[in-house]
Amino acid sequence: ERALELLGRGDSPYGDLFSLLYSYAEDLLFSAGEDGLSKMNDMLIAPLTKSQSGAEGELKLNGTLLDLNKEEVALDIWKAFADNLRLTVSDLSITGLDTLRGPIEVLKPMRTSPHLVDNQLSLGTHGKPLDASVRFGIEVGGTSSPLATNNVMDLQLSM
Repeated sequence: ERALELLGRGDSPYGDLFSLLYSYAEDLLFSAGEDGLSKMNDMLIAPLTKSQSGAEGELKLNGTLLDLNKEEVALDIWKAFADNLRLTVSDLSITGLDTLRGPIEVLKPMRTSPHLVDNQLSLGTHGKPLDASVRFGIEVGGTSSPLATNNVMDLQLSM
């Protein structure tokens, strides 16, 4: 009642600033351009990825991203197989990030469960797929290990 007296609607106890900003972002970023892709590609994704990697829509993180090394395995059951274990992830590359297309929904409350939000977006087109690659390494070893190995794999995903 008090909100209605103050010319409010009465259905937004915490105000409507967030919903106003969200609808503005929807119109500006989430809507489709003439090519059917989201305007966010030209306004945000392409400039950011070009400044990072030198190419629009491409993200490159060269070098080691993760290096987990366990030396001197403590449990006797594992000592029979290996003295150390090492996992590495490096050289991440993602291309086609500038192919964001609709429908795009971010932080949309679900009608059936208001405490849950729904997110949806699509990446990749027929002419320009989303590609991701990473180098993964696993080393199991020790002087007496029957499983001693050192493998490096290049993994690639294309959608």
